[in-house]
Amino acid sequence: MRDYYSAHTLNPPSALEAELIALGLYDYEYKEKTLGSGVITSFIRIKIPIDDSRLPDILGLKQKYQLLGTYYTEFDDDDYADATWLEAEIVSWIGYPKPENSWQEVTYDLTHPDYCRKCGAGFVQINPFRFAKSHERGKTIHFCQPGWVYDALFVRSRVKDELTTQGIKSIDFLPAIEAGSKKSFEDVIQILFGHVMGPALLNTEDFPSEVCTQCQRRKWVPMKRVNRFNRTSFSDQLDMVLTHEWFGSGALAYRKILVSRRFAELLQERRWRGLRLRPIVLE
Repeated sequence: MRDYYSAHTLNPPSALEAELIALGLYDYEYKEKTLGSGVITSFIRIKIPIDDSRLPDILGLKQKYQLLGTYYTEFDDDDYADATWLEAEIVSWIGYPKPENSWQEVTYDLTHPDYCRKCGAGFVQINPFRFAKSHERGKTIHFCQPGWVYDALFVRSRVKDELTTQGIKSIDFLPAIEAGSKKSFEDVIQILFGHVMGPALLNTEDFPSEVCTQCQRRKWVPMKRVNRFNRTSFSDQLDMVLTHEWFGSGALAYRKILVSRRFAELLQERRWRGLRLRPIVLE
């Protein structure tokens, strides 16, 4: 794996390209596109390893030309092969929870002392999620999430049965229900995570963070950069867990979903769709 910094912008000034060439950066990405009106737009993207001595110069250009930039990690096949735990990112959508304007009040205990209305952290689910009967979901998708909720994971009934048969540990299940009724969906089932880890994130300095002015909790702004965790926080008796740490920005708060190697291999063998896995590092 290797950490990179990437910066990009639309319609870059020619002076930016000149400064990149002066730094010896010739392999930046540059594209042009002609719109229907005949107007030509351009795009430039700069990618540089964070251990490159020219990174401070790129950060200076980012500020000077108001580029958009981020840090991220690229993984190779060996990283995936060696990972004993991975981060699960949900990439399929099921639609928004219902009722649209009061789904949080219906689903969570907003009077719980851990919950903060300002930053969103500390919510405790007490009821099943509700979705419209005609909720969106692809027929070939096995895992999905609702809009606005990044740590609620739903599966089809056959996936639930397979997870149970294979003995995937530290989870339970709760069917979603049709909005406006008490009828449970037969094929929309939430995975309930039975274990929330203790504090374990080690490379907190690699991520920007926000401290809530009301509850004083810190949330980490998510980035596509490798997460490093304390090895002693993980157990062979667990397969799917939530992080102790909260992630998000503003009023959005969620915990990351981490999965064991055993779950990852089952996901790959069954060719289940809807989850993307990224290695994490245990130290």
